[in-house]
Amino acid sequence: MAAQHSRYGDYSTRYRFNGKEQDEATGFYYYGARYYAPSLSRWLSTDPLAEKYQGFSPYNYTLNNPINLVDPDGRSVDDIIFLLDREKAHKNGHMAVLIGDEKNGWTYYSINGTGEGARMYGFSKDADKGTSIVDGYKNKILNMKKAIIAANNINVNEEHSYDGYKRIKTSNSEDKNAGKKVKKVTETTLYGIAGPGKSCIDTAQEAFKSVVEDRDLDAQFWKIFKDNISGEDDLIPNNWFDKLEKRIEAVNKNKTNNSNPIKIISKGKINYEKTD
Repeated sequence: MAAQHSRYGDYSTRYRFNGKEQDEATGFYYYGARYYAPSLSRWLSTDPLAEKYQGFSPYNYTLNNPINLVDPDGRSVDDIIFLLDREKAHKNGHMAVLIGDEKNGWTYYSINGTGEGARMYGFSKDADKGTSIVDGYKNKILNMKKAIIAANNINVNEEHSYDGYKRIKTSNSEDKNAGKKVKKVTETTLYGIAGPGKSCIDTAQEAFKSVVEDRDLDAQFWKIFKDNISGEDDLIPNNWFDKLEKRIEAVNKNKTNNSNPIKIISKGKINYEKTD
């Protein structure tokens, strides 16, 4: 049961189970898209996005996988995955972003440089501005690790070898917002490390910043954040990727409402010999 009791005597708050507001009259928790009844341990209405997840009960929570997934507003499960090709660009690394989930597939965003010749500055060429990860038959690749491997060669003009990933849980609305903002970044005309223009690190930074802003940060967050964590402005993808946990820790500490912290739900390296 989801009923929660205070251990602190007279201390009382409406924000209890999962940090959600409890309706005092009914005892139900309000998640935004629907109400949750703690006495029944179930939703009181169907998932408004249930048709996206055929094969699952419209009353399910996180596709029956609460250990690895969270559902911030009672609707859908989505994720943002930060990808790293550590050996690229003279071992400074290359970063890209996947947005999606195992039910709806993945969309790939990557700024790929200036094309043949790999100059530090020039016109951006062959960027992935929201490429669907599909197989040779145009079927969506749903498995996360297989999708990461497919991203290596999904662009016929580019070749990567993504060997690291970090996956954060996001909501459907956060994914949509991040997708729009990252897509805009990938549409840059100029490619440039440290400007003018954009480089691969901007896709990761824009996706992360979008989620941070969607979770109601304190107005002073970015100043605090950049002062406290060296490397937020780091232009080296390997460094930015390696410091993501510290970046998330700083975000969560400085949130106005800390009931919905950002979390890395999985991370690792890709074993190209075994992907199941």
